[in-house]
Amino acid sequence: MYVLLNRRTATWNIYALLLTIKYCFYRLSLCHTDVPYNFTSLVDDEPPVFTSGCPSDIAIDNNATTTSVRVHWQRPTVADNSGVEPTVTSTRQSGDIFVVPGSYEVRYVAEDASGNQATCSFRITLKRKYGASLF
Repeated sequence: MYVLLNRRTATWNIYALLLTIKYCFYRLSLCHTDVPYNFTSLVDDEPPVFTSGCPSDIAIDNNATTTSVRVHWQRPTVADNSGVEPTVTSTRQSGDIFVVPGSYEVRYVAEDASGNQATCSFRITLKRKYGASLF
């Protein structure tokens, strides 16, 4: 029998599982010492992986009158060794409006069911482009 445990509840889950098994064997009159049972606990301590990589930094030159701009990028994809899709949060979303000029860090955090986390980040730099000087 395999039991998947996460780091936070591993000790309590094993204890509760052993008590349950002992109770079941007792109630079914199967409390024999020759009943073979082996338990292997699998503790997930591997963080999720950004399979598509993190987006590259973005730099955009805007004309002198632009005060804000909508910026798009490809959202990174994430996988986890458990086979369950991790939860992904980010500080900004593709298509958000950013103030010009400015420099912004966009951070993605992926967390699996066991609480393991992976992060990826990139920078968006928005500049105002002024015309050539006559002097």
